Amino acid sequence: MLRLTFNPFVSRQLYERKAFLRNPQCYRIKNPTAFKFLMSYDKKIFMGNKLKLTLKEVTEYLQIEYKRTDHIVKAFKRAFRELNEYELNKHYNLKVELTKENKQYFVTAKRSPKNKQINASLALLA
Repeated sequence: MLRLTFNPFVSRQLYERKAFLRNPQCYRIKNPTAFKFLMSYDKKIFMGNKLKLTLKEVTEYLQIEYKRTDHIVKAFKRAFRELNEYELNKHYNLKVELTKENKQYFVTAKRSPKNKQINASLALLA
């Protein structure tokens, strides 16, 4: 196994020159479930797709095994707390939610523009 480590200044330059696709900020994520989710679905979300998957599909795809649903829900809520407002690039943030509809949990992930959030927060202050 070969492991390369770049200092933040060099990694930021490589990211801006599109030498690698992932934002260097992703390597600061501490929750392993959040990191797995981001590495698995970030390209799809970055391309503008809105994901809406069942919790079972996500856990199978990420190869996470828990015996009880409430443990899975707690783990994903903690992970999504860390992922919300993650910076996909300089124009978009990541928004991930866990919702319950008709006794079934769904994971919804989408990108949201930064300017829209700033304008909405300014409107609330006025």
